[in-house]
Amino acid sequence: MCTHEFEVRFTLKSIPQIKDEFEGAVKVDDFEIETQEGKIFGKSSISIESNDPVLAESLAERVAIKKIEELASIFTLAFQTAYKIDDFSVVRKPIIEKTESGQIVVSVFDKARITEDVKITKKTPKEIVENQYYFWKDRLSRLDKEKRDILLRVLKWWRKGSFDDDNVDKFLHYFIALEMFALLLTGKDEISKNEFEEVCKNIGVTFRLDNEYDIKWVRNKLMHAKGEEKEKAEELAEKYANRLGTEITQAIKKIIEESALTT
Repeated sequence: MCTHEFEVRFTLKSIPQIKDEFEGAVKVDDFEIETQEGKIFGKSSISIESNDPVLAESLAERVAIKKIEELASIFTLAFQTAYKIDDFSVVRKPIIEKTESGQIVVSVFDKARITEDVKITKKTPKEIVENQYYFWKDRLSRLDKEKRDILLRVLKWWRKGSFDDDNVDKFLHYFIALEMFALLLTGKDEISKNEFEEVCKNIGVTFRLDNEYDIKWVRNKLMHAKGEEKEKAEELAEKYANRLGTEITQAIKKIIEESALTT
């Protein structure tokens, strides 16, 4: 079995309205990260055992995406700012072969791209970045694997919503995250409207918008209705999308902390 070494380089970006910058380079686990012009640039390494070089590269790409997605989710928890992968590359590390005449070095490097303007910059000391990363990673690691995997998927949907420019789409992504979260908390495959309302009440998420329309009604009318009902649903989604997103992340963080303390 051969060992294939790869270098992973990636870029994370946050929602356009907020840009985070760290003070200096930060090392967490096997990641080395720093910020430039509001984006997070990072690198890591991956080792793959395989006799098939093509398969090894494919596996390295899948492992890289999983690692970076988890990093983005942990930072989302730590700073309540959505992050997503903007660019990444997996390249085989330089291969040095000795020959009779000397050495042959084979190397390939990709450069990350910077394309987005910065609107607001927050300076975060590297110590806070490190502390927050390990704090939330520790809390997640205390959960059983199934619960942890579901929470990471919930966060992935929440991050998708945060990057939507359209508040209606944002609302729909947040709703999916909330519904998955509610199913996790109840331990059920399906959940009734009354159970969903009770979960929302318990975790501090607004269920009735304008004290009249419940969020399940809004979601259903956005997807299936026409005319005045759809227009009303779109109006409510526009009005409450950002509030819903904030309430969901606060609830997720609270549940993770409480669950970690009981394990």
